[in-house]
Amino acid sequence: MPSEWLLRVWGEDADAIPKWKNSKEQERIIELIMRFMNEVLVTFEVAPKEFEPLYCEHEHDGQDLIDAEGWCWGFWEGMELRKGSWDPIMVSDLAPLMRPIYLLGADEIEEEEVGAGGRPGQGPQAGPGNRSQPAGHLQVLAATAQGRGADPGAR
Repeated sequence: MPSEWLLRVWGEDADAIPKWKNSKEQERIIELIMRFMNEVLVTFEVAPKEFEPLYCEHEHDGQDLIDAEGWCWGFWEGMELRKGSWDPIMVSDLAPLMRPIYLLGADEIEEEEVGAGGRPGQGPQAGPGNRSQPAGHLQVLAATAQGRGADPGAR
């Protein structure tokens, strides 16, 4: 239900709700959010492989870098609304796919969850499902965001 998650769109608490110019502005913004939500729902129902998360893209030293942190944070926030509903995934073979989302999206993670030197893939594995992560998970995330598929070697 939107009433359950819409407050989180604005911020941490009711103080973060925008001060609308008028009710028409409020209705328009909420309508746009709901339209986007419905578009995502239809995509998952009709063509789930066509879904593409919205990542920020930045240029740094002549390279385009994809920043998935904002998307992962929002996804994790949504998961937190129904923690128990995600348990089957967290204990399945899909659990390693959740690790990058956890590392980039959780509000707080312990240093040992990231691994030695702060790089995922080294040191103890923690986070969802407490399973080891697949090699190249961040490349898979980046490749997916760039529409290259899940093969980290694909170009």
